[in-house]
Amino acid sequence: MKILFKYILLSAALLLTMALLASLTARSQRFPVQATVQLSPPYSLYLADYAAPGSQRLGLNVLLRDLARPELQTRLRLRIESQGLSITTRADYRPQPLFLQGGVPLILTSDDLAPYFNPEHLDFQGITKQQIQKGGALPEGLYRICFEVLEYNSGIAVSNLGCATAWLVLNDPPLINLPANGDKPRVQEPQNILFQWTPRHTGSPNAAFATEYDFQLVELWPENRDPNNAIQSMPPI
Repeated sequence: MKILFKYILLSAALLLTMALLASLTARSQRFPVQATVQLSPPYSLYLADYAAPGSQRLGLNVLLRDLARPELQTRLRLRIESQGLSITTRADYRPQPLFLQGGVPLILTSDDLAPYFNPEHLDFQGITKQQIQKGGALPEGLYRICFEVLEYNSGIAVSNLGCATAWLVLNDPPLINLPANGDKPRVQEPQNILFQWTPRHTGSPNAAFATEYDFQLVELWPENRDPNNAIQSMPPI
């Protein structure tokens, strides 16, 4: 009877300890800051596209939920992850601090997040910095783009790991139908030239309904000039 009683006491103590540890673990995961990442299609394989001025591809919402804390000085850590590939903010990178106010959401756009996509501020695994700097694309695949908020001086995470997931592929360019290569349209009044192309992205999971085209027309002068050189150097008309 005494042995059974001791066993019951030990079991109860073990269960109590486990419950306490679970409670402490749950509390430790209740970060004072909430981070939410928004990723908008069409998704790009080029890091520079996410940092382009005026880009609306990426957004981060940050909220300090601890109303008792008047201000918190923070910085961010970027993580880009795929199979066999990882890109992370360098531990020694010190950007301008972000000041969070209790209960006041902070909305960051691509312009605000651009420094975090600078290859000089990143550590690379599975791909080299030189590949990215030379305009190389990330390998196609399923990616997670994540941000977490760190206390500025200590580097301790004070938020959840906010992530957005997307399948990144490089779509084929459209096929030009009209005018045909080398064709010389006739001069007529009024002048009306039809430009037509066939898209090749309609089967894409991320760009089928979110692709836009930029159309430019430049003068080819003199006539034997390389068209590729003209489109890169002449002002559009």
